[in-house]
Amino acid sequence: MSPAPWRRPAPARTCGKGYAAALVEWTQSWAVAAIVYDPNTLQPIPPAPDSADTQDGLDLVPHESPLIRWTLAARDVQTLHGCTPIDLDDLASYGTAAA
Repeated sequence: MSPAPWRRPAPARTCGKGYAAALVEWTQSWAVAAIVYDPNTLQPIPPAPDSADTQDGLDLVPHESPLIRWTLAARDVQTLHGCTPIDLDDLASYGTAAA
């Protein structure tokens, strides 16, 4: 479904189990993680188990896809650009206030 293969980058520095910290210059909405419905039967289409376009049992549907009209979105998928991995202990040196 997607124009490019889905891939999850390995975190450079971790903040805990499964998390990484980074400063991001800008983001762009790319797709939704969703349940896709068959336009003829209105039944959910099971995601392909080994597809690169499947994450956590949901299909990744780009906004440009004709299937977007037949999806029930669960999450928004963002692309991150200009990422700089950081350690949270060094956050003050980047001139950004920690919340």
